[in-house]
Amino acid sequence: MNTAVNTESSSSYIVWVGNATMHDAVEHVQEQIDNIGFLAACYEVIRPVCIRYCVSSRRYFKRYMPLYSQPDNERERPVADLQQCWEAATMDEMRENQPINMQTFSYEFATFDVGKNGRSIESRELSNSHWATAHYEELVENGLISDDRYDEYDPMLLLLHDRTTGNVLLLPDQSAIIINQWSSGWGMETSVVDGISLSELMGRYPTLFDDSPVDECDMMSEILALEEQLNRICGSLYDNNQKKEHK
Repeated sequence: MNTAVNTESSSSYIVWVGNATMHDAVEHVQEQIDNIGFLAACYEVIRPVCIRYCVSSRRYFKRYMPLYSQPDNERERPVADLQQCWEAATMDEMRENQPINMQTFSYEFATFDVGKNGRSIESRELSNSHWATAHYEELVENGLISDDRYDEYDPMLLLLHDRTTGNVLLLPDQSAIIINQWSSGWGMETSVVDGISLSELMGRYPTLFDDSPVDECDMMSEILALEEQLNRICGSLYDNNQKKEHK
């Protein structure tokens, strides 16, 4: 394990889950994560057993697969909104009602230290947080982790297991993982978003997602042009309303 820390280092990565129904989907996502380099979370991509016919019942999450949230400097608590749990596992409703979105469905912010055995441990001095994540040990106890050799795995869902904290992020079919890392991988922020929407946004606004420096003059020109266009639209709507009121 690389324990050398460069506090100035930081970078962002997008990991595409793609088609979760493919037999090698786990290997496909794991390879992308491994190519990032060292991450103290020691992420492992795994599959759950088939829960496709259970997630339609929101109560399933409360009984067998509870999700948890822990805001900054607060105690962890179960996610009470079972609709939110269902969305984290499927993204179905968001994709139907708001196809272009930047909703975060599962999230983890974590910093790590080096333990006595040289392995990474969760930092106790800095605040960590997570949102809509499961507990790995709880999934194991409830028999929800698939062994591909014997179990029928879920064809539409992968899981991202943080082997250091024990948190598990849900990776629905066609989702994407945004990983921001700093301090040579000893700090990270991981968000699961709708990969279909993200791909569409990257196609529409490529300059927002590339690494090239932003020209402030060009950016201000674009902002002013958009403001002018918005003012014209608002003015037109106002004129139309005025005409209707005087009829």
